[in-house]
Amino acid sequence: MAEKDIFQKINKLKQISLSESQKEEIFLLIQKRIISSERRKFAFLSNFNFRKYQVGFVFALLIIFASSTLALANNSLPDSPLYSLKIFYQNAKIAFTKKENKAQVKAIVLKERLNDLKKAKSINDPRVLKLANSLKEDLKSLPNEITQLNKQKEILKVSQSIQKTTEKMKEISNEVPLVLKKEINNALEETNQKIYSLILETEDKINNCPTYLLKNLEDLRVYFENSEYVKNYNPKEILEVKNTLNEIDSLMKAGDCLGALEKIESLNQIKLIHSLRVLNESSVDSSPSESLDQK
Repeated sequence: MAEKDIFQKINKLKQISLSESQKEEIFLLIQKRIISSERRKFAFLSNFNFRKYQVGFVFALLIIFASSTLALANNSLPDSPLYSLKIFYQNAKIAFTKKENKAQVKAIVLKERLNDLKKAKSINDPRVLKLANSLKEDLKSLPNEITQLNKQKEILKVSQSIQKTTEKMKEISNEVPLVLKKEINNALEETNQKIYSLILETEDKINNCPTYLLKNLEDLRVYFENSEYVKNYNPKEILEVKNTLNEIDSLMKAGDCLGALEKIESLNQIKLIHSLRVLNESSVDSSPSESLDQK
């Protein structure tokens, strides 16, 4: 309908004379029509199957609740009921970290816990004392975590990184209440001494690489040239071992001590795997004969 036609109709309507009751009736009809139109807009809500999607709604609400609770837990202190949730989250973070980074992440988490311990309001709270005890034990376990790494280069790098973290922890521990300070400082000192020894030992292996490598290389050559030791190796494995021994020799001549050291460690791993395999096979083979003897 054109704009001109609309105005013409409006002018005609103006000329109609209506009583008050008629006007009221028309008004009610228009109001009813508007309400009906609005209802149709939201008709989908009346047909929406809330029961069908209730699991999704509940899951979404749980995520929102968990996120807000975790945010509160991250800001909580050891004497708070929510702190156990923070501990759980930190332990999960350590558990899901790659092996080569696990010790470093654990050291950072321990530094965070020590910082929380420093801020605790109630020192005599059982939760605070429990945290202090677990902190001491976890600190002492750090050197063992480092030695789980396979490569000397990684051990040295991680040891140096953790040593920096524990040095910062010493500064924090000075602000810990006196009741807890002594034992935590003792644990830190013990840990630092072990890590320092580990650094010196690893650096010694790397710096005195030629002598160390020569001895290991000679031992490996003697082992893999002994037909009795390598009788369970297949031809492909023997060829790989020989190639690796030649690579070690080349790396040593090139002065790449760390590269040679890694190759030696890989051959030691092969030896260990085959030793375990032979041991397992011999135990399986001996089982039937033992059972026959018993009969």
